[in-house]
Amino acid sequence: MGIGAGGGMLLGMDNQDRGAVHRGALRVPVGQGPMRTTREISLRERVIELAVEVGTAVTMDPDILSVSLKSSLGDLVTNADLAIQTRLFEGLHDLLPNASLLGEEHTTQAWSEDTWVVDPVDGTTNMVHGFPHAAVSIALFRSGEPHMAIIHNPFSQSTYFATSGSGSFVRDHRSNKPDRRLRASLTRQLQSSLVSFGLPYDRSEADMVFATMSRIFDRCQDIRRTGSAALDIAFVAQGRLDAHVESSLRPWDVAASGILLTEAGGVVTDWAGRSICWSEGLESSSVLASNSMIHEELLALLGEGGAVSYTRDRSSPTSAE
Repeated sequence: MGIGAGGGMLLGMDNQDRGAVHRGALRVPVGQGPMRTTREISLRERVIELAVEVGTAVTMDPDILSVSLKSSLGDLVTNADLAIQTRLFEGLHDLLPNASLLGEEHTTQAWSEDTWVVDPVDGTTNMVHGFPHAAVSIALFRSGEPHMAIIHNPFSQSTYFATSGSGSFVRDHRSNKPDRRLRASLTRQLQSSLVSFGLPYDRSEADMVFATMSRIFDRCQDIRRTGSAALDIAFVAQGRLDAHVESSLRPWDVAASGILLTEAGGVVTDWAGRSICWSEGLESSSVLASNSMIHEELLALLGEGGAVSYTRDRSSPTSAE
């Protein structure tokens, strides 16, 4: 079982009691599980400190950024991405010296017993344009299973975090208020839902994605496009959005946010409703992240027009070397 260990929809249950099997992908009930040890809490807090530290670079003046293209016009990397990932790798290595490190700008290490999956800046294009919506995203997998997630939004000074079996929370660094528990929304129908979309770097997918967006837009209350999958899925966990839809994401794009959402009572699958197991070497996948209650309705729409077959053909495993 990997990220998006999806859950079924028991519509008569409230958000805390949901816990079922969704097409073979088991999701633990919200907030139930082993108590966290002092050591685990200490590890989480040190990772949060690290994310907050590097997050200051995300808010720097975009005029001083050095920007390069990667795979396409919309796929950018900056000196800030590289510097943040270097500092994250150093800090995470100090915390768990034997762990593997996988990141958007460096993916040479194989999965191991402990594996960090890092996106130094999720929302690089936003950062380059001074659009204040981007995040530092960090996930820890243990034995191939999702274990811990930290997503820091330096613009709002909010940190989302979760540990497997113990629920999801958000911390507001601007106030002294206690950490707040996250719950996915209880919206039961797509017609009352706010749905976010991501757009692909590969613009040959654009027609399929826009056709898919159009079908969903016809049925939902409204759609949003913000440019950060990590934050969009965190917003689904927070109940601000009801679902997020994206045709192709890499592990670092969704690893942390998938843990957050699962722990908040939501579901993450691919567009065919299957669980997504990054530790098996999957290079990319379509992603549907929802509050669980509208998941089947969205899957039905995604099954129209050949979108599921298209994204299945485009998802491929990669070597663990």
